Amino acid sequence: DKALQRGARAVLVDTTGLVGQNVGFQLKLNKIELLEPRHIVALQREGELEGVLSILTDRPGLTVHRLAVSYQVRTRSPAERYRYRTSRFAAYFRSATRVQLVTRKLSILSPSAGPSKLAGESLPPVISVGSFPSQSIVGRLVGLNNASDETLALGLLERITHHGQKMDVLTPLRNVSRVRV
Repeated sequence: DKALQRGARAVLVDTTGLVGQNVGFQLKLNKIELLEPRHIVALQREGELEGVLSILTDRPGLTVHRLAVSYQVRTRSPAERYRYRTSRFAAYFRSATRVQLVTRKLSILSPSAGPSKLAGESLPPVISVGSFPSQSIVGRLVGLNNASDETLALGLLERITHHGQKMDVLTPLRNVSRVRV
């Protein structure tokens, strides 16, 4: 929506490679429902996307383009993918510093952005200071978002202090004054 509002004539969304039977299927279908695309380019090796594509075949205003993956594309092993993600993560946090956030100024979403259980605790979708799950979320990767819920940066939650009133976060974001979520 933002790209179109800013004048983009087309928006390309590169989704994940997760295409497993249940989770991958639901994820792809939900993204399609949310984005309402006019075109879908399906890159597949052995028809792994046909389950979700079969639902879309007769959808008005939607064209599905099925393409085979090039023989020159090399699949990375799980170990290679892990090493790549680890190196990118380390590079992102290389210039990080510790910042302190005052929790009463924030809307703190539970780890799943919905009811969840974490370390035996039931968490509501939005965590209030009084029900803050003290140490059970320390070490988690967090999004530092503005009032429009746009991610300004990522952070690592290092500790919670002052009875849940403050959080120390390691982040490359220097000015956290706009962080609200």
